[in-house]
Amino acid sequence: MDRFAEAFAAGERAIAFARRRGDRRWELNIRAGGIIDLYLLGRWDDALAVAAEVEPDITADSGRAELLNAALVHCERGALEDARRLVAKNDRLRDSDGVSYRAGYARVEAHVLRAEGRAADALAAAERALTVRSELGTTQKEFKMSFVEACEAALALPDLRRAEELLGVVEAFEPGELTPYLQGHSLRLRAGLDAVREQRDGIDDRFRNASRLFREFDLVFDLAVTQLEHAEWLEAQGRVEEAQPLLNEARETFERLQATPWLERAVRAESARAAQTA
Repeated sequence: MDRFAEAFAAGERAIAFARRRGDRRWELNIRAGGIIDLYLLGRWDDALAVAAEVEPDITADSGRAELLNAALVHCERGALEDARRLVAKNDRLRDSDGVSYRAGYARVEAHVLRAEGRAADALAAAERALTVRSELGTTQKEFKMSFVEACEAALALPDLRRAEELLGVVEAFEPGELTPYLQGHSLRLRAGLDAVREQRDGIDDRFRNASRLFREFDLVFDLAVTQLEHAEWLEAQGRVEEAQPLLNEARETFERLQATPWLERAVRAESARAAQTA
């Protein structure tokens, strides 16, 4: 249910229990499983530290699949070679018998491909991951995060028809299927799609509601991305003063996370704002 801080805390208690039992395999798997929580909560240095510590000892596919999530941090910091290396080292998961392992590999691969500017390949990988919906359900991270990857890739192409189809699937969910993470991203991505189509109605509210959800659930990076996208749209509408606080907070977050590509994008947005007010 996207309560990632609570999930990580529960994992920490489970690690202590595994250590008392002397179960090294489960200790490693649980620690690797916390990498995705640390990524989503904006604790990126911790995520990479855990990955570096446990990687040499993890052999099971379950642990390797969770370890892959460290590639997300590498991508957002612009360390694409490190991300690609981690994906390549675990390519056996691509054809694993485990549904969630295959989907997890495809999801992370899609993220790396998109960071490399290969939007068409990223969309194809994300579409592979989305097939888990019938077997794992819509509340599993593999579906939720793959939906975001697919939409982002479709918008980057741009394939607006496919982006509309993907958003339509999630927007038709029953309330119990629409977790805060899914709801926040569907709002953000819908706003982005409408902005491309120059349909202004509702965009401001969608960005604001997405930011509210991400802030409430401590999704630090997702909040900063939403603030940046919102600010860029506001600037395009000539609403420069409204954009400034959003840009300031987003930039501070990107600086703290060392999210270099995003920080560069925020600086470009600030330069555009300064040009408009000069």
